[in-house]
Amino acid sequence: MYLQILTGILLIFLTFSPRSSDAQIIQSKEKTKVLLNAQFIERDNEKDITILRDNVQVILEQNFISCHEAIILWSKNEIVAVGNVLLKTPKSDIKADKVIYNFKDQTGKIFNGTIVSGQVLMQGDVIDKTGPDSYKANNAYLTSCTTCPSSWSLTADTVDATIEGYAYLKNPLLHFVEIPFLYVPYLVIPLKNERQTGLLPPSFDSTTHSGFAVEMPYFWAINRSQDLTVSAKLWKESGLQVSTNYRYRLSEKSGGELMYYFLRDRAASPIPNKGRWFGTYEHYLELPNDFVQRTSINLVSDTDYGRDFIHFPFNGQAALDNRVSITKTYPTFQLSIDSSFYSSLIQESMDAGKESSVHRLPEIRF
Repeated sequence: MYLQILTGILLIFLTFSPRSSDAQIIQSKEKTKVLLNAQFIERDNEKDITILRDNVQVILEQNFISCHEAIILWSKNEIVAVGNVLLKTPKSDIKADKVIYNFKDQTGKIFNGTIVSGQVLMQGDVIDKTGPDSYKANNAYLTSCTTCPSSWSLTADTVDATIEGYAYLKNPLLHFVEIPFLYVPYLVIPLKNERQTGLLPPSFDSTTHSGFAVEMPYFWAINRSQDLTVSAKLWKESGLQVSTNYRYRLSEKSGGELMYYFLRDRAASPIPNKGRWFGTYEHYLELPNDFVQRTSINLVSDTDYGRDFIHFPFNGQAALDNRVSITKTYPTFQLSIDSSFYSSLIQESMDAGKESSVHRLPEIRF
């Protein structure tokens, strides 16, 4: 009996007294378990609030809040957090000066906040949290580059976004390197971390030969193991260049990639509108009985292609190496069948270096 009375007095003292470096578990009326930790915690039962100050940490089931100060309004299932606020949800991290958060329906308001989910970043002076993973803001900023200087971004009068869903933008303005570039009345963009079919952000390029260029790529997520990117790139001097990039995965380690570029170069000399192209194919395949098949094919229309177009990856090399091989490795020896064909990049034309190059058609080693 005395032990029960003493325990009750101790619980009352812990509930009403300010404390430092303390933590406690409180359960709201809606059975939401809340874990509190702060240098100062005070509970006011008359107002049904809890006050927290200094190094505040609040765990609300799958959500976490840290800040300088916070007040929990238990009757409203609401927490008001101020000062370097961090709200972590299962799908996003929210940083703000102030957050009003209802931990029953996971809604609230974010003041001067930034929301990061995967590579998507959204900013706004006032952002309404309309659900567990949905947000709405006026005069908002949106980009998909969170770890580097953003090459592109969007500002819009209104953004209605759902993480792992879509963002609906009214009167968006597209920026490149913070410079306004394109306005459209309405835009829908995906905010899913998984691969999605659709237009990719435009990119810019510039060379001495072809001048300035704008590229618009389209990405097709064929399935989980295949995708295709088709791009149209308009050069000021050279004209329209079309490129494709096809990737596939046959197993965890086996797969390949095919790339091809083509344009009729208006700036080509001495023959204008000359067809110029570059293609590359890489393939790696693990076969039964520890056999491995490799393919590397690299072809180009002319030896000046790399000088005129910076996407050519073999600049500085003397030749293009084209190889097809099959290998098998044993504990103490190796068997390989290897065929190679070289195309010189230091001759005046692609045909000039064929006779002087050494080719293997095929070579067997044991």
